Amino acid sequence: MRNPVSCWGSFRISGVGRRLWVCLVVALVPGSVFWGCSGPTEGVQRASAAATTAASPVQMVTVADWDDLHAAVGFALRRTELVRVSVVRPSEDRVEFRLRSSRDEPALLVATRPDGWSGGDPVTMTLTCTVGRFGDPAHEHRFLTLVVERLEQLRGVEVAPIKR
Repeated sequence: MRNPVSCWGSFRISGVGRRLWVCLVVALVPGSVFWGCSGPTEGVQRASAAATTAASPVQMVTVADWDDLHAAVGFALRRTELVRVSVVRPSEDRVEFRLRSSRDEPALLVATRPDGWSGGDPVTMTLTCTVGRFGDPAHEHRFLTLVVERLEQLRGVEVAPIKR
């Protein structure tokens, strides 16, 4: 029997082939609907637990050299899927790193220091990070942790080996 109206062109299904085809559809379609819609519940529970403990944007405070900020951000970018789009300095005490994720979502890292900073190093910095349109606390925390770790390695020295 030929089926002239088919997205696959004309093909022939014999009586045995038709019964096998119907059995496969009946057996696999309902199962695939349930399997495709459900995911690993353990990972979902862990992700929801992490989301309740941290909120977006993630913020960290560290004491480090202000002039090492660009190097620390570059270090963290090489270890994540984020890339630098631009760097904006709205004032002397604020730097904004505009980033993009591998999923083409915007990200922003803002570093600020106290207004009355006299120019001596190290300085107390506040780092705030947002990743994605709706926030991703786990990703933001990981990125900021990398930046802070590198800033601490570079504090008070000109050059420091990468320890990760």
